[in-house]
Amino acid sequence: MSQATLTRKIFFRIAPVVVVTIMVIGAFAFTSATREINNIYDAQLINDANVLWRLLHNRLQHSLDRTPQQVDDIDFSMDNQLALNEDADDYADAHMFRAWVNGKIMFFSSTAFQSDVPHQQAGFTNLSYRNEDWRVYSLPIPDSGIVMEVGEKISLRQTLVSNILLNLFFPLLVLVPVIGFLIWLGINSGLRAIHGLVHQILYPFPGRPFRNTGW
Repeated sequence: MSQATLTRKIFFRIAPVVVVTIMVIGAFAFTSATREINNIYDAQLINDANVLWRLLHNRLQHSLDRTPQQVDDIDFSMDNQLALNEDADDYADAHMFRAWVNGKIMFFSSTAFQSDVPHQQAGFTNLSYRNEDWRVYSLPIPDSGIVMEVGEKISLRQTLVSNILLNLFFPLLVLVPVIGFLIWLGINSGLRAIHGLVHQILYPFPGRPFRNTGW
């Protein structure tokens, strides 16, 4: 068997191992990134609900005779920061909040669910609204009948995970051909040394092949 044929066979045995390793690393990175991002965003929802309660608690405690009020959106169209403003608008559109008093909405954002969607149970809930998946956190205020409800689109988290993995693996995918080439060179170099050693054993003296003496 020639050295080139042996090199090719060894390479094609090693290459799948390298590919599978990269896929396993990718799956582990995806799982880890998703878990960490979910934890961070869940913590942010809890913080948002508590901040809203602090901002609105005086008005909510004296709102029994009021009609539901929509909270105006923040205008992000400032100066000429177009790219930043588009990102901020997308981020704002992916969030919503509603403030309930005794089963009635008192304050809500422009992106909030309609009133026919009841407030969710305490803690975290996943639900589908207008063909989009949402992660909602409800914070009941003890002995008050008030519930603070905040939510965000799950696609926001998925986009962030995808961007992280893309930034992580794109350089690696670019390096895959280089890695393959270096593996090929390493195998070829190692086999060349082995072939040289075998040649020295078979032909210890120039022009005189090795003979098996039967030992």
